[in-house]
Amino acid sequence: MIPARARITLSEIAGYIALKSGEQPVELKHDGTGVFTGELEIDPANPILFLHVACASPKIGVEGSNFAKLVIEADGEETFTHVFDSKGDIDDFVELPF
Repeated sequence: MIPARARITLSEIAGYIALKSGEQPVELKHDGTGVFTGELEIDPANPILFLHVACASPKIGVEGSNFAKLVIEADGEETFTHVFDSKGDIDDFVELPF
């Protein structure tokens, strides 16, 4: 297992946010500035992260997308950055290159 730190920055206020490493939920802390952080372990045999963000107030009839920037820092690995975007809630996954 690879210990890592996650940082998620959101473009909109979230009503709900969840991050999972494989099947393991990641406890996220909010710092009051729209940034969420957490500690996780990445399984090199299954390096998949799942992100779910439910918007606090969905954009109805408004053009544009919601964004979530995910940054993963793991000792001995290059910092990984991925931006998720969606017209509404974000419910997606990413495979890490570790």
